[in-house]
Amino acid sequence: MKSESFLDHAAFFVKDIIWHIKFFEEVLGITVREIQGDPESPKQVWFHGGLQLISSPDFNGSQGRMAHLGFMVKDQAAVLDLAYARGVEELP
Repeated sequence: MKSESFLDHAAFFVKDIIWHIKFFEEVLGITVREIQGDPESPKQVWFHGGLQLISSPDFNGSQGRMAHLGFMVKDQAAVLDLAYARGVEELP
């Protein structure tokens, strides 16, 4: 079976979400399409083009941390069956 799938978005934890929003908007011209929480201090934002940022103010690294990759698939049950057949397990 050939699955029809594509990468929908990549999500990253960032310490200073406002700095990152301004960077992507002002430097790269990428606009926000959705905000979760207070726009002055959002919990998460999604940009047009597939980038998601998740606020993580306690993070002390200089760069963001990968949170997850979001995939869109035509037949989720079939894809999960193929993954489980290869020993993949769900995370808690």
